Amino acid sequence: MKRTHTLWKTGIFNILFQVLFLAVLYLAGRDVAPNLSGTREILFDVGIVLIPCAVWCFFFYLQDRVEPEPTQYVLVSVFVGMALARVIGIPIERNLGRVDTWLYTSTGSLILGSVFFVGTLHSALFYLGIRYGFYPAREFDEPVDGVAYGAFIGSGYAAAQSITYLLAHRGMTLFAVGYIATTNVLIYASIAALVGLFVGKAKFGRKPRQLYFIAGFVLSSLLGGLYQYLTDFVLVRGDGSGFLLSFVLTLVFACVILAVVCAEMRKLTSEPVPQPNQHGNLRPDWLVLAVIVLFFAVGGITRANARGGAEFRSEKYKIAFHYPHTLMPSSSEKFIRILDDSIFAEEKLGASGDFKSQFALAVRTGGVNLDALDPLAYIAAADQPLSTIQKEKITVGGLPGLRLQYSYLHSPRGKWSPELILACIDVVPKDGRTYIFSFRASRQSLDTDMPKYEAILSSVSWN
Repeated sequence: MKRTHTLWKTGIFNILFQVLFLAVLYLAGRDVAPNLSGTREILFDVGIVLIPCAVWCFFFYLQDRVEPEPTQYVLVSVFVGMALARVIGIPIERNLGRVDTWLYTSTGSLILGSVFFVGTLHSALFYLGIRYGFYPAREFDEPVDGVAYGAFIGSGYAAAQSITYLLAHRGMTLFAVGYIATTNVLIYASIAALVGLFVGKAKFGRKPRQLYFIAGFVLSSLLGGLYQYLTDFVLVRGDGSGFLLSFVLTLVFACVILAVVCAEMRKLTSEPVPQPNQHGNLRPDWLVLAVIVLFFAVGGITRANARGGAEFRSEKYKIAFHYPHTLMPSSSEKFIRILDDSIFAEEKLGASGDFKSQFALAVRTGGVNLDALDPLAYIAAADQPLSTIQKEKITVGGLPGLRLQYSYLHSPRGKWSPELILACIDVVPKDGRTYIFSFRASRQSLDTDMPKYEAILSSVSWN
């Protein structure tokens, strides 16, 4: 069946649609969240997410010059992508790998972790989904089918990622919902299409198919990891241009990948359709799996080193201690600061709206009499204790201190109900300064993270 649309025209249309779609949402709701709640809010967010995913699938659906893929295959491939994300990808990233606790601890961990853990995970799942889900199918009858199935799987993966994130961060603005939806589909579908290109070449090419598989996996892992690093770098800058820079970066990456894919597709569609390699369609590709394991091993070593903790030492404030990266800000320079007597501050960890555990050290000028200490002077104004503040004498680095313990309710934006937070503030005077160690945790994180905080205090030494 001859197509009237060229690859580049439909490709440009797809990119322009994503830009226009986000621009409309920006104008309609840059700073305003939809006045919805409960099931209606969920359905609305899902609808916004599915629009760019559907358009992306339509773009690649037009590329098959022999015959369009059966509709049921398109739907199945999208659901395969969603299943890969929900059943394997997201649980490995969040629960098993706990990426958010170590990826941002240093520039090295961000670069290596982005390539050898995050990028490797996504590329491996895309490869497995295309290779063992659609490669053996009779409908996989020309090289460009690999690109189409990759794009469908990547779109489903992006939709699942976006929906999962939005379910955990309710009450976001219309623009924020659109930003998440468009950037995810642009990058995940592009990377998966690139993997699919090499899978298609492997089925119809003359070279050993495992070389194509490895080339596709390695290239997509490197590009996906590089994108992860660069977009996180521009987002954590903290200025107002972060989202714009991130979206422009996403567009550039998607355009470059699509340019390569479309150029190869044009080349492939200009030649007679070759006969597929029929040997060993479902036989494991041991060399490819070995490369995947090798990449994950490097990612695992990076994770272990990043989570191993580090030493904080300040000659100015005459203090040193060891801390686990799971309880620290991304840069130690922000970890300690001088505050005047009317200010209490802390470094908050985790995604916006989430409250897992927080640790901070503040230093105030001037000493304090522990026996006459006013607890309210060390509690943030927003924290309204639910009960009497408990006092307990402690020792930190051989010096006497006083621990204040209390609980309060935290109401993050977009949550249906407030959550109970347990707080612990340790006040230690020394040499005309007052050192204030603070630890706060949700009830779910207290048992696992409180021992880490105690380990910090036990490692304190005064220079």
